Order: sequence, then C-alpha cells, then structure tokens
Amino acid sequence: MTESVGVAIIGAGQAGLATSWFLKQAGVEHVILEAGRVAETWRTRRWDSFCLV
Repeated sequence: MTESVGVAIIGAGQAGLATSWFLKQAGVEHVILEAGRVAETWRTRRWDSFCLV
C-alpha cells in the first residue's frame, strides 16, 4: 500500500465517488476519506432516476 498520495477526496457521496472514478480512469492514485458509511445518502435518499454507473 502506498504511504502517501497526491489527491485526497473528502466524502464518499455521489460527487466523491464520481470524482474517484474519473481519477481512476486517468491513472491518478488517490484516497477517499469518509466519516460515515460509504454512499449512505445515495443508498437511502436518492432520486429513482439517478444512476451513478
């Protein structure tokens, strides 16, 4: 595991996970920091028409 990374994403909600996906596609090492359960709001309080993937 890498000791340090150049990019830290704060929050694993819709925007954080989407940002992570684009960084992964670009080959950028990054870490997501989330205080709670990952994607909890997306899982429990989302629009039926919204799809992350």
